[in-house]
Amino acid sequence: RSGDYHSGEGGGREVNTQWVRDGALAVVGYRINALNRVELSGRIDGIYDSGFRGSGANYYSKDNRINNSADLTYTGSTKNKKIDWSAHFYDVHDEDNFHWASPVVYSNGKPAAGTSADNNKRNLDIVGSKMIVHARLLPHNDALIGSDLEQSVLRSTRRRVGVNGASMSQTAPYDNNQTDQFVAFYAQDQHRFFHDKVALSAGIRQTWGHTRMDRTPYRTGLISRTAPYQATTWSVGTTYKPVKNITLRAGAASGFRAPTATELAADFDGFGGGRTFGNPNLKPERNQQIEVGLNYTDTIWQGDVALFQNSIRNRITTQVRPGYANTYDYVNKAGNLLIRGIELQGAVNMARLLWPERNDIKWSFYSNGNYNFDMKDEGAAANLNTHTAQRVYRYQVAMGARFGSTLHGHPWNVDVNGTVQGTLYYDTEEHLLIPQAEPRSSYVHKEAPYTIWNLHMDYAVTHNLLVNFAITNLTNLNYHPVFIATDHANSGLDTRFSNGGIGTSLPGRTFQGGLVLRFD
Repeated sequence: RSGDYHSGEGGGREVNTQWVRDGALAVVGYRINALNRVELSGRIDGIYDSGFRGSGANYYSKDNRINNSADLTYTGSTKNKKIDWSAHFYDVHDEDNFHWASPVVYSNGKPAAGTSADNNKRNLDIVGSKMIVHARLLPHNDALIGSDLEQSVLRSTRRRVGVNGASMSQTAPYDNNQTDQFVAFYAQDQHRFFHDKVALSAGIRQTWGHTRMDRTPYRTGLISRTAPYQATTWSVGTTYKPVKNITLRAGAASGFRAPTATELAADFDGFGGGRTFGNPNLKPERNQQIEVGLNYTDTIWQGDVALFQNSIRNRITTQVRPGYANTYDYVNKAGNLLIRGIELQGAVNMARLLWPERNDIKWSFYSNGNYNFDMKDEGAAANLNTHTAQRVYRYQVAMGARFGSTLHGHPWNVDVNGTVQGTLYYDTEEHLLIPQAEPRSSYVHKEAPYTIWNLHMDYAVTHNLLVNFAITNLTNLNYHPVFIATDHANSGLDTRFSNGGIGTSLPGRTFQGGLVLRFD
């Protein structure tokens, strides 16, 4: 349970950031014999009365999001362990209750009366299965075949009430009702050569599916239609171990995402105003990725470096319909999104380096990060001030140090860590002041990098009792990873459309403490 948090330096209480979370998990298993086992698990998890501020720093909207699932798994193998298999059956129910309100909405550049209540209930039911057979029939060879089968059903309802109880015309839910089904078969093989110094692997997956638009409340004139799709995706890779501690690798793979029924046949009013229409001619999104890398590992040093390229084409997005204010259509972008970069990871065990004979002292440093050389959106709109890919960080770094000891029978650990988020480009949906905060509404902002430091400590009072303490955002930074208008006096947000706040920030400096009690 959490009340409203406070933003960092220069900010105040962030109204409507409270939440309550409840969850439970139960698992029961039965070993049929030494080679076969069956297991049944059930889970419920939910976040209730969670504040939803959105891009307008909204004081009134709240969510309930609940997930229930049941999983039945069966695993087995032959006596010689050369063949093993698994069967996984699952049933998932997601329920989202959006108790939203937007008393002020954007209408042709001016504020207008909106809703005192906008309740949207969304239910998603999924049933499916995953079957896998893994074989090691040949020396130095691992083969795998499998299948996935799934059906999902999405159903929604929506009811709106105007400001001061004013009557409003009802409109369709945020998501169109739809039913999706797919079946996929895949195979993968890996073979190792030269005393396991070289490994080659390849895999292929064939997917067939269809998505069906179903009758939706207040979606007048809707024609239910089914859109089939199929896709073949693949992966290839190799590793080479020239010496004991070094492994070289290279790989390539493809992927896809089929259009949803909403993207194919949407027709809905946006939360802050505006209307969006689907496109029955959408193509699936597709991507290709390539990576080459090197890994070094020993008892003291660990390091990994990788160069990668990821290209996405036929991206599904929305664009303004020419000649119509606040009206949007789903489209496939004409240009690709191309990202090239480098990933680095490293760690050093200082305790083993300085005191190799001792196992009761912990001291290590670690870091990992990535830097994107190229982040080009070849399909960016011509009126944007940059073609740099949006909502992708130019670089990210995580770093830290761990200390600990098991001396005197009371183990303790201290972890100091920091994360650096590099520059990010974003044409925000926030309503910012023009020209004070941005020259025009279609302006792509370049967010400055920031660093967040955290501290975590734990101490074993007894074998069964552990106490812990943490401080997040040690420097009390006032920040948000995406939004431009953060919570401070000169945020730049046009408060005529904000529905309460002057901007939204993530939590400032936060103290946490807890106990862990074990029963042996």
